[in-house]
Amino acid sequence: TSEFLSVNGNISFDYLEKKLDSKQFASVFQNKDVDHLGNINSGRTLNLGSHGSSIQLCIYEKDKQQKKLKKEHKQKFWMRYEMRFSKNRADDFIYTMFQYDITDFNRYTMQVLYNILDIKKDSNRGIENISHVETDKPWLDFLGNVEKCALLHADTYESNYATYQNWIRNHAGK
Repeated sequence: TSEFLSVNGNISFDYLEKKLDSKQFASVFQNKDVDHLGNINSGRTLNLGSHGSSIQLCIYEKDKQQKKLKKEHKQKFWMRYEMRFSKNRADDFIYTMFQYDITDFNRYTMQVLYNILDIKKDSNRGIENISHVETDKPWLDFLGNVEKCALLHADTYESNYATYQNWIRNHAGK
């Protein structure tokens, strides 16, 4: 039913959980296992990516978390999607934004989320071939029908006293 797919224009937690558990998704993660935390009363969480990886996606029922903490909020439905970047991938997120001269941050984050997690139409293809399946329309609608945006690799520099001294020389006069 449409209630299962969407609540107030948002994707429901049950929809995501079903898609992820049945491996109807493509993602940047090598390990396609989904960690489940919490319960239906106090709030559920879906985690992709390990704590040690440079990208992690955490999706949880924020409204239930706030209710459990006895914090008021006006939303009847509130899910949070946290894209966590660490190590060089955090630099890559910002670098990509500047390289593409991104001015619409919300659109950019949806493009990156789409690259990280692509929910597919139901298919009998295995996880190794799921990337060839069309993206599920409710997921595309939720994302705002954006295109995927893969993160570029930011230039890295060896940091030492000489590089710092050169940087200071270039910027001190400005």
